[in-house]
Amino acid sequence: GTISSGATGTISSTSGDIALLTDSIDLGANVSSSGNLSLTPTTSTRSIGLGGATGGFNLNDTELSFLTNGFNSITIGQLNGKHDIQIDSATFVDPVTIQATGTGAKIAVSATTGAGLQGNDNASITLKGSHATTTLNADIVTNGNAVLINDSVILGTPATVTIDTTNGGATATGAHITVVGTINDD
Repeated sequence: GTISSGATGTISSTSGDIALLTDSIDLGANVSSSGNLSLTPTTSTRSIGLGGATGGFNLNDTELSFLTNGFNSITIGQLNGKHDIQIDSATFVDPVTIQATGTGAKIAVSATTGAGLQGNDNASITLKGSHATTTLNADIVTNGNAVLINDSVILGTPATVTIDTTNGGATATGAHITVVGTINDD
């Protein structure tokens, strides 16, 4: 199925959790709550595209901006999913977990411009992979919040990939950067 909200199709809850379970999503208006948000493809092998990337389950930059600031957490993907997740210049303003831990799952962070994955406001970033590999082709940047990659990491192209929890020095105190797995260069 498909979830599609037009320009007047706001999805909101004062403090409850919101779970959107579908193989295709098209957001045209704000999604808001102070609870948890779950964005999950129904099919465990459905590809996911975030920001400028494409995927069967796709949230482009405009749709990501409709996820209004205030969620306790945002989770994208099935925990045991076998998704191929492509992230290109995606920005979040609340703590986000992007996950696909099933056999054969892949996560790739790239960037057409800027950071591949940006966490503004209180957004920590967690990537949970299959322990096969997360490929970093672009930077991950937060505004003083933690970055956790629970997966083996391949440093792709360019030659230098940065994980920065100080937002380029704009935040005096950074946060923990944790990689649970091996780190290799391609």
